[in-house]
Amino acid sequence: MKIVLWFLARFGLSVSEAVSLLKACSAALSFQKVCLVFKVRFLRRCKFQVVSVTGALKLRLI
Repeated sequence: MKIVLWFLARFGLSVSEAVSLLKACSAALSFQKVCLVFKVRFLRRCKFQVVSVTGALKLRLI
């Protein structure tokens, strides 16, 4: 963490600006993680639905 703050301060950002930037990046990463979790859950449900429909077609239930 200290290295990142030093790196950002080296490029003309104050420590408070660097901390604000890191907080914004952290929030963005958290949001992306939540979106990824929802995508994975949705795709898993779709996969099982496709398998169910395919199985029903093989058994000629539909």
